[in-house]
Amino acid sequence: RNQTMLRRLLSSRATPRMALLRPATTAARATLAPRRTQTVSLSSQADGGQQQSADAVRRKRILYRCKQRGFLELDLVMGTWAEDRLPELEGQDLDDFEVLSLMETPELFKMLTNQLEVPAELDTKVFRELQDYTLNQKKKWTVTQ
Repeated sequence: RNQTMLRRLLSSRATPRMALLRPATTAARATLAPRRTQTVSLSSQADGGQQQSADAVRRKRILYRCKQRGFLELDLVMGTWAEDRLPELEGQDLDDFEVLSLMETPELFKMLTNQLEVPAELDTKVFRELQDYTLNQKKKWTVTQ
């Protein structure tokens, strides 16, 4: 009986053959379609929905770079220092720290731990603060037996 009904539907001119496939195709498309994700804007509710300043975005980018360098020791040192000090940095100090965040990881780590001489253009107030922090944290994090 079901086969007879199916034949009638397929042969019927009122119902095109493709119409029978549409529900299944639509359902398949719905399951295969990527889910729409919520778009995250750079606005916050506290400032009335206005765009965050370029400075705030820059600071977030620098902080991310400091925490995700791919070198655990430097991630810890730079990430924790940046969390503490980045909100306070202004002007030239912020520029200097951004330059440090863009440096190659092995060279930066060697300079911070006094294994490599620091070039004159990098020997800034921010670098010396970060170097002092690194050397002090290294003492705290070193395991002694």
